[in-house]
This record gives sequence, C-alpha cells and structure tokens, in this order.
Amino acid sequence: MTLMLLLSLITTRNQFIYQQLKVVCDQLTAHEERNDGESLGAGSMDPHDRYNFVRSGHPADKIKVVMGDPCFENPCSFESVEKVFDHIEVLTKSKRKWTVLGCDALPYTIGNKVIDNHMVCPECYMEFEDITDFEEHRNYRGHCEDTPLEKCRKYNNILLLPGQGHYEINMVKALFKLLWDIGLIDLAKMLGFSSIKALQACQGATNHHKSWQILQIFMFAMAQELLKNYCSEQTNKNEPVSAVGYYQWLSGVQNHNYALMSEIVFTYCLALHVFRAGVRRNNTAAIQTAKVKFSPLFFGLNMSFYMETFVRDLFVRVQCPPEVLAFIEDNESYSVSGNESKGEGGDFILENYNRKTKRLIPAGLPDNNKWLQVCRNVDRLDKVYCSLSTLLGLSSVDEDYMYAYDIGKEISNFRTIIQNLKFLEQKTLKSISGKDLDKDFINFSQKSKEHRRKHLIWLKDKPLGSKHKYEPLFVLPTDREEYDNIANKTKAEISKLVEKELVELGDQKLDEKWIKIKRKTKPEMLTFLKEIQDDVD
Repeated sequence: MTLMLLLSLITTRNQFIYQQLKVVCDQLTAHEERNDGESLGAGSMDPHDRYNFVRSGHPADKIKVVMGDPCFENPCSFESVEKVFDHIEVLTKSKRKWTVLGCDALPYTIGNKVIDNHMVCPECYMEFEDITDFEEHRNYRGHCEDTPLEKCRKYNNILLLPGQGHYEINMVKALFKLLWDIGLIDLAKMLGFSSIKALQACQGATNHHKSWQILQIFMFAMAQELLKNYCSEQTNKNEPVSAVGYYQWLSGVQNHNYALMSEIVFTYCLALHVFRAGVRRNNTAAIQTAKVKFSPLFFGLNMSFYMETFVRDLFVRVQCPPEVLAFIEDNESYSVSGNESKGEGGDFILENYNRKTKRLIPAGLPDNNKWLQVCRNVDRLDKVYCSLSTLLGLSSVDEDYMYAYDIGKEISNFRTIIQNLKFLEQKTLKSISGKDLDKDFINFSQKSKEHRRKHLIWLKDKPLGSKHKYEPLFVLPTDREEYDNIANKTKAEISKLVEKELVELGDQKLDEKWIKIKRKTKPEMLTFLKEIQDDVD
C-alpha cells in the first residue's frame, strides 16, 4: 500500500513550475517588445521579491532560536550517532512526544538505521543493536511477547528530517555533473575560470554561492533563448504566452538539441529554482513539487545517499500521524529575521550559529569547556555585539544577499555565445562547444525516471537503506566507452561475467579452475575471462 502511495506521489502537480515559466515568458515578451538592449536575469529583481511567485507559509511572529549544549561527537558512525541521540534524549524525552531532528545525508542515513535496528527490552532493559538478536531474546526469554515491535525501539520518538540546505547543495552538485560537459564548462571559462585547478573546483561545485549563481546564469540565458521564438510568434499573432501554450508549441519542434535543453532547463534547473523559492517562503507544496520533479536525477546519477534520502522522506510523510505531518509542513524552513522571503532550513540556521560561536571563541585551540561556555552565552554575547555595532554606527551585513548581484550582463554574454555557436540550431546532439553527445543522451530523463521506478519496486521487500546501482547516464561517447571497457570493472563485476560464461559452457574443469582464480588478482581474472570467451567463439 505504501509503495502504491509513493508511486502516486510521483505525479505531483506542476503548478509552481508552470507559474515560474510564465514569469520568464512574460519578462522575455516585454523585453522583446521594448528591445532597449537591457539584460534580463534573477539578479535584476529586488532580492526580497524574486521568490514572491510562491505563497509564504511563515508565521506572523518572529521565531526564537535557542542554542542548546553541544554534543562533542562527529555523527559519521553508528556509535557516534547513538551518543548524539542519547544526548538529545536526555534533553527532550520527558518534555515532548516527538523529537524532530534535521541533518544532512550521512547522519540522516546512519541515524535512520540506528532508529530501525536499536532495540531495548521493556522487561529487562537489555539493549540490542540488531532486530534479529532482539527477536532471539524474546523467543528465548519469553519477554515482551505481546508488545508491538515499534514500542521496543530505543529511539522510537525521534523523527529525522533531511536538512533543506544540504539537500539544495546536492541538487546543485547533481546539475553540475549533468551539465558540465554540455555547457557549464563554457560558461565557467567565460566567467574567468581558466586554470585547470580553477575549472576542477568549479566542476566540483565546491563553493555553493558561486555554483548557485552559475546555474542561475545558465538557466535564465538558456531559458530566454529557448523561449525567444515562441514568444516572438505569440507577439506577432497578438496572442498571450503561457506555459501550457509553450509545451503545445514544443511538441512540434523536431530539433533534438532544442528538446534536450528544454527538458533540462524547464524540468531540472527550474525545479531547483522552485525548491529555493519554497524554502525561502516556507511553502511545503513548492518544496515537495520541486523534490519530486528533480528526484529522477539522483537516480540517474546513482547518488545513493540522496536516493535513500528522497525515498525515506516520502515514506515519513506518507506514514506519519496527521498531527506530525502538519507540524513538518508548517515548519519546512524558518525566517530568523522575520522577512517572509528569507527562510532557511534548520541545518543552515545552525551553520549561522556555528559561525557566531566561532567568532566569539578566543584565539588558540579551544577545549570542550570553552565551546560549552560560548554556546551557553552566544545569545547574550550576540546582543552585546549588536548593541556595540549600533553605538559605533556599523551596519550589519545581510548574509542572505551578500553574494547577490545583478547577473544580467553575464546572462546577456552567455546568450551571445549560444547564438554565435548556433547551439540550438544543431541537428544532432552537441555540446555548446560542438562536442558530440552520446547518442542515447536525449533519453536521459526517461532513463532516470525508470531508474527511480525500478528502485521503488526493488525496495518493496528490502530495508530502505539498501543500496543499488543502475547503469549510469552517458553524456559523452567516451563515458560509454569507459563504462563498457572491461578493464575498468570491479572484481565483483568481472566475477559475474565469468560465471555467466561458465554456465553456458558447462565445463567442470573450467569451474574448478575458476574456484582457484577468483581469489587471485584482477589481471588474472581478466586473462581467464578472455580464455573462456575464446573457447565460446
């Protein structure tokens, strides 16, 4: 039943995607009519208005953020995550029915496995790190036989949610993986990333603020080029533009490059933009629409942590009690300043507090006591800092928009590159710089959606944390060649190929020889594989 609900959720409505596409259409139509040489772009909007196409869900009153005592553990192992949970349980268990924790991908996946597997016997209070061991204990001792399994989980009142900020970071990284060879490398060079190391850093999306701006330039420039002909035709006919009208017009376009970029920009790039808007405005419908529209890319690129994160988050929202779901949806993000367009996920709010604490730490290597003192007094010390800044006439930096500036010129320059290279007029699949793309890349979105569908069905009888890899997306022909090259495969993959060949041969002597060779080195395994393939030929 849960699986069917998940599959039905994949057909989430596109109203936010359509709405923002209509905004771009209207801007471009007005620009073409005016034809005054001005550039369009996200940076040309008022920073506080750029996300107003999404309704705000922030409460009327400003929220109060309270920093608790730190737990001095790095939550990257089962043992350390359990210690963090114990620390939080001491602080919260007697005060609330549910404790909601936000975290990024690794603690999120490890934490959920700890919650699923750590059990405690209500009768003898013995603890177990595996459900199988707990079941053996119940059968052997006869303890808590009538108690539901859920009541025996050690951390059954802890609910984990993925941090919205880290989710966005990995959406950006996914788009960089997909688009680097297609056009982001050309945009990066245009922006001044010239050395090999600079391009590598850009490709890895190591600086989230810069990576976000690069994707904004790419999205608005490519969107305006994609919509130009449609908007021009509608203007000549004196008919209005619309997202539905554009997709009807798109169905008659035969150019593969055009169709490919339309799918990338108006599905995946726009989903990222809508996700940011939903977080800024605390709008759960926009956030979930964007997550579902974007999710195939995680499966297409085999980003296992966020494949699991996406599925687990859907399961939580389908299975949790109505009052818990209402709490989650009302608190997707928080605006500490009270501005309705400046919401952030709890993980990024914590990052801001971490910066405050680091600013207040004295010089030198701090010990745990020093960290504890600062964390317990950070609000008081921050008030002193703000009061002193006011007395001295120092204006505070608006961190949310300190990286924002008008990117209209960069959008215009990138549009010029697209036009000069006639990228959208190419009859075969090409990158902006003219490289051939893989022959099957036009179907990347359908392939990614199929991976997602298969993965949900594959999980039906398995734990949610189970990992499974699918055939990757091939952007360039060399990607496919490298993947198909048997020398690049792992020993496990080579073993499967050998065993498949042996089944067809049915030779007992070769089977016995393989038992010895399979424990040896990869080159010896490859030599044996070549021998048996020659025998088949």
